[in-house]
Amino acid sequence: MRRTAIILILAALIIFAAALNVSAQAPNTIMYQGRLTNADGTPMTGVVDDVRFRIYSGDHDAILKAIYYEQTSAIECDENGVFTIELGPITNPNATAGYARYLGIKVGTDDEMIPYQKLTSTLYSISTAEVPGIAAGWYNGGYITLTSSAINLDSAVIEVPTNGYMVVIANAYYVPSHVNGIKDLGRFTISTESELLDYNNMCNISTPADVATNSDLPLPVSVHAVYQVTPGLYTYYFTADAFSGTPRVNKARITAMFFPTAYGTVDATGTKKATEQLPNTDSGNMSK
Repeated sequence: MRRTAIILILAALIIFAAALNVSAQAPNTIMYQGRLTNADGTPMTGVVDDVRFRIYSGDHDAILKAIYYEQTSAIECDENGVFTIELGPITNPNATAGYARYLGIKVGTDDEMIPYQKLTSTLYSISTAEVPGIAAGWYNGGYITLTSSAINLDSAVIEVPTNGYMVVIANAYYVPSHVNGIKDLGRFTISTESELLDYNNMCNISTPADVATNSDLPLPVSVHAVYQVTPGLYTYYFTADAFSGTPRVNKARITAMFFPTAYGTVDATGTKKATEQLPNTDSGNMSK
């Protein structure tokens, strides 16, 4: 009998493309990495044919469960038995509907390994629809003239089911209504509080005073922030003000993306299941 110890599930969904074009569709694939061993614990090496991956609606012991995705592929293991495979494209919307999903693995004629690997948080990030893995504010296409009081250009609300990291990206265009002799300076931040600047991630953009009146000099604005989060509901604000002059903004948008830090193991005997989470780190570095 062969068994697989699942080392890591990567949410490698390339959804950072949303930072460049938040309306772009994220690819419906999952990069999955694991370790394949023989029954005696020695690693399997080289090409292993006929490895089946299925995404189910429930765990192995569920009385009724649906199969939302199936893929059978050959995998290539290194000297330690570690392999990486891309699952997808996953076209069934039920597979990425924001609910708990489970991955079952079967090698050749062996029985399917149990218990299944829970994929809840990872699959949340596949779909850019309104599910708990990714949230975006409304696209604001009109011009907003900034004043000395901070305002919210946009906001995003997101609920997360487990510990992890939140990546928040805000974008806009800075277009001053410039008057010669006055310096225009706009300040832009991502904040966890409404109408309040966060000076830890501020982006300042200005138009020099000696530029001719009414010169149209649009410049892109991009602000990024990363937060450690625990299960709960979070709101992030794209805030801005005018430090001087009359800076204007249009096409403001904020996007929040959740990345879980859940790791675990699965084996074919079904006698044990270990789950290990990354510890919180003040430095923001992740280590196992």
